[in-house]
Amino acid sequence: MHYAPPGQYGPPGQYAPPGPFGPPPTPRKTSKRWIWITLSSVLALVLVCVGGAFALRNHNLQRSAERAAAYDEKRNPVKRESVDRLLAEHTRALKDRDLKAFLAPFDPADKKLIADQTRVFHNLTRIPFSEATFANRTMRDVTPLGAGFTFDLMVGFLHRIGEYDRAPVERRYFWKVVQDERNGPLKVTAIDRIPAGFKASDDDFYPTPWDKWATVHVEKTEHTVLIVDGSLRAEARRHAPAVEAAAVRNITTWKASGVEGEIPSGFVVSLVKGRKDLGSLWRVADEPPTEAGVSISMPTAEYDANMEQLDGPLIGGSRVVIDLKTSFFTAAAPDGPPLIFRHELAHSMVAALTAVDKDSPERSERSLWTVEGFAEYMAYSPKPWTASYNIPEGRRQLRADRGEVSLPGNGVWNSSSAGRLNYHYLLGHTAMDYIAGKYGAQKLFQFVAGNYRGKSVENLTQELFGVSYQEFERQWAAHVTGKLR
Repeated sequence: MHYAPPGQYGPPGQYAPPGPFGPPPTPRKTSKRWIWITLSSVLALVLVCVGGAFALRNHNLQRSAERAAAYDEKRNPVKRESVDRLLAEHTRALKDRDLKAFLAPFDPADKKLIADQTRVFHNLTRIPFSEATFANRTMRDVTPLGAGFTFDLMVGFLHRIGEYDRAPVERRYFWKVVQDERNGPLKVTAIDRIPAGFKASDDDFYPTPWDKWATVHVEKTEHTVLIVDGSLRAEARRHAPAVEAAAVRNITTWKASGVEGEIPSGFVVSLVKGRKDLGSLWRVADEPPTEAGVSISMPTAEYDANMEQLDGPLIGGSRVVIDLKTSFFTAAAPDGPPLIFRHELAHSMVAALTAVDKDSPERSERSLWTVEGFAEYMAYSPKPWTASYNIPEGRRQLRADRGEVSLPGNGVWNSSSAGRLNYHYLLGHTAMDYIAGKYGAQKLFQFVAGNYRGKSVENLTQELFGVSYQEFERQWAAHVTGKLR
């Protein structure tokens, strides 16, 4: 039996060993040119498709841009850029004290308009602004006029007085503007013609000293700027030291309390004579004012009505207006001026803390007995509330109420008679004095600051004093009636 030795190609007996023939011929190389031709054709087709789509997209975008431009040209034929350039030059003219450039936008044929704006310019140059800018707020009611157009322009005058405003505040004006031909120069033909939908009493359209008076006089101290009608220059100089002393005293007292919160470093004050001016400076009062003075909080110019986009303070600054024709400035009240100055400056001092509780906006309303009581406390301190001018009225009202006393809610505060209103001021004063005496001055300032920041008085009595509001009011009432009877 023939036995085949193991071979390299498999187990024995299955494959024959290599014969005498040589290795098989090397296979012929197959050409791959057709692959490259195919790939090139496909790539070219893809590039053609992509290029066509890109070109179509660009064409559509160009047509959309042209349609948008045509629509904008039809709807807004007056270019915003031209308005912005005008206001930027108006801003520069005020900054550089350039009367000719400041008057350039106004119709030279309107002599009264030119005279009014000349007066405004000179008044503005007397105010110690640290910032003053004219800004384009809205353009509306663009109407064809001959070869051009006429439209209403709402102009915002954003300004800060000294370093006392923490952020710019705003006074708005309406300008009637004419453009005699498309893309031609702009000409202002009237100011303060308020269109329908706006009211003269809206906060943004308040009268300012530079608009209101023929001339303004400015009296500066370290912590105050007094802005008065030129006819009251002597009164401003006479009262400036007392206003300065009130400012220093309030600021020092606040800082000594140790309560956190940024307050103004000084105050803007105007002195007037008569209730008419009191109700028509930095505001337009709906009713003839009955107060002797007022502190007006000025919202920040960029204030967002929903309080969702405001990065800076809610209140940019305050304006104090005090009527010199009241009993505080008579021989019968030798300490009247310091009292009214400290009272109103106290309002302005803590107004800077104003905020709202976004989670509970219904609890964000400040309590008026806190607001006015704190101002009275600052006016009389360190004297106790029993030194108040309102004590006789307080005793009369307490007898009329048969000895029952409670802290007045906001709903009844402003609806009261003059006597009852004075009584409410006294009750707020007594509450502040009671808090300071029982819990300490720091707790008092924390209470006031918390209320301005949006916390309710009900939450604050529990948080700071450890008692419910009802218990706090009961203890306070016993304290007041014991001394007022």
